[in-house]
Amino acid sequence: LRGVCTHEFAHIVSLWSSMKLPSWIPMIQFGDFTHPNDPNRVELMHVLPATTIPPWLAEGIAQYEDMRSGTDSWDSHREMIMRTLTLSNKLLSWDHMQVMTGRGDDYEKVYNHGFSLVAFIANRYGFKKIVSILRENALVYRLGFDGSVKATVGISAKQLYKQWKDSLAIHYRKQVKGLGAQIFGKKINKEGYDNFWPKFSPDEKKVYFLSNGDEDYSFSNKLLYSYSLIDTVKEEKKIRVEKAINGFYSIHAPSGRIAYTSRKSSKSVVEPKNGGDRAFDAFIDTLPPEKRKFRLIRRKTERQVTEKKRVFAAVFSPTGDVLACAHRIHEHFYLAVVDTNGNNFRILYPDTASRETRFDYLYSLDWSGDGCRIAVSFIDGKKRTIGIYDTLTREFSVLKDAGCDNRDPRFSANGKAIYFSSDRTGIFNIYRHVFGSRTLARLTNVSGGAFAPDASRDETKLTFANFDEKGYGIYLIDSIKAVDETPYDSL
Repeated sequence: LRGVCTHEFAHIVSLWSSMKLPSWIPMIQFGDFTHPNDPNRVELMHVLPATTIPPWLAEGIAQYEDMRSGTDSWDSHREMIMRTLTLSNKLLSWDHMQVMTGRGDDYEKVYNHGFSLVAFIANRYGFKKIVSILRENALVYRLGFDGSVKATVGISAKQLYKQWKDSLAIHYRKQVKGLGAQIFGKKINKEGYDNFWPKFSPDEKKVYFLSNGDEDYSFSNKLLYSYSLIDTVKEEKKIRVEKAINGFYSIHAPSGRIAYTSRKSSKSVVEPKNGGDRAFDAFIDTLPPEKRKFRLIRRKTERQVTEKKRVFAAVFSPTGDVLACAHRIHEHFYLAVVDTNGNNFRILYPDTASRETRFDYLYSLDWSGDGCRIAVSFIDGKKRTIGIYDTLTREFSVLKDAGCDNRDPRFSANGKAIYFSSDRTGIFNIYRHVFGSRTLARLTNVSGGAFAPDASRDETKLTFANFDEKGYGIYLIDSIKAVDETPYDSL
């Protein structure tokens, strides 16, 4: 909440400081309109806005002030985006940074570009130059933003953009040069920029994954796809749409069922006194068969498990009769379980009465094959980390992270190892830790960022989401080999 208030208050102060007119005059608009029935219609309009601050500067200032107040930071995720775009020569152009347009991920790029460029100006020319640009822009006769840069910094806006772009290239080329040979396998998806949560099918003849496909936006436009691993299937026919699933999901291999969450059901509408919205709930369905018979009216196999429970992620127990859930109550999250018939919903951890132990957010979960552990990815203060709940002792422990960001835990099939993503080198890669050992093996070496791993039952193959110049893609390594191993005491 402090971060939101800081960010939005920075908007108020910065935009107000740049206004050419009193706050009650947002623009001067004039024009002439003829009647719609006139044979020769004339429509003329011109707008003189009170401020000409571009989105990159407005959002960049807000995020920079958020960082100065300690409620945000320039983290490895933002570094990943800017590094990948810089090295692939796909940074937004100066003109593109002046507007919010393009695909859904282009909007986020404006935020990251702005944060980076504001920090560059503050570091090279001093933070007061940011304030001076806003004051210069407030002059009534200053009709274009680029002139404010020239008058304040002493160089043209395009020259400033080039300085910043060149500095990024020098920094990231040096960083990637030190990586050595990169190890990432092959990319298996064809479309989309938001491909995530790859998982091997029960028979391991395909890889399931979520993708926004050819949609411009991904927030509510993802589907479950599959990629065939059978050599005899032609490459152009390997990928197909399986089912409408938009978020984290879990597959129970023995039964061929899939669990996921959705807010589509009318049974999920909560009472007006509790918000009146439609809550996320858990659902179970069977995986689509390989060969589908044509049916004029398809038989419904989907079943809603919870009602009005605000469940944001769900994962099967090894026996398949219980789901572990990321359950939200007001502003906090809890690890809960529910029988797959919808009965016996209960919170495991933490105690709802505890004020000392709380999850700000639970992102994903996984249940070990022996049923003894449930791993969760959650926010720990300012970063993500991984915790493990012991179902026998009912104790909760946290994987040691050395101050880095750990996320997306996934147990091996036998439960003896855990795979996860970590930025301990400054770049997110996939790691494997065998419980009981004192080593941590790094399995990928990417220049973008590797997330959401899943290993085959025999732990020879690895699939994961990797950030590249086209966004998040699905990658496959056919033979897992450790890039390096480091000492590691997990708990």
